[in-house]
Amino acid sequence: ANHYLSIRYPIQGGFAALGGLSLAVGVAVADALTSLMPGLPVGLKWPNDLLVDGAKLGGVLIELAGEMEGCVDVVVGVGINGRMTAAQAEGIDQRWTDLASVTGEPPSRNEVAGKVLVSLLEMLSNFSVEGFAPLMARYQGYDLVVGRKVQVKSVDQVLTGVAAGVSPDGALRLETADGVKELYGGEVSLRIQ
Repeated sequence: ANHYLSIRYPIQGGFAALGGLSLAVGVAVADALTSLMPGLPVGLKWPNDLLVDGAKLGGVLIELAGEMEGCVDVVVGVGINGRMTAAQAEGIDQRWTDLASVTGEPPSRNEVAGKVLVSLLEMLSNFSVEGFAPLMARYQGYDLVVGRKVQVKSVDQVLTGVAAGVSPDGALRLETADGVKELYGGEVSLRIQ
């Protein structure tokens, strides 16, 4: 029904070197899926969702352990809906889709896992040296929120504004009534009341 995979990858430079990692992972996964299924209209919703036609296809989770300025063990988790049943989807409170619905006949689980793993390992190798900045242009090609009115909820605030892309360290740039804010965490909602 679903594809789940995780990779543990050590990165030097401490937590400060990891800005934009979830966006870079999103690019790597989207690249893998579109290379397997040309024409798949996959896009990214900052910071960690993969969408097709406004419905969630999958997501990214990053866990970190390590030293503030030394080596950080990064665990990248990816989940992609493959061929979900109605019973499995009963508890989902948002629009969703799966590869079977959008392609008719998706590639095999092994093909998906292999392509995603190869793409992630290549990206992580480059990211550990260059960071997110070289991936910005590719991210912009998948960005589904840029130019749209969004609401960003974090632990201590709710901000509404127009998404103005991302910064070289992966922050969401949000044009608000008080100027442009750079946000490093939060949940983006495209459904504004």
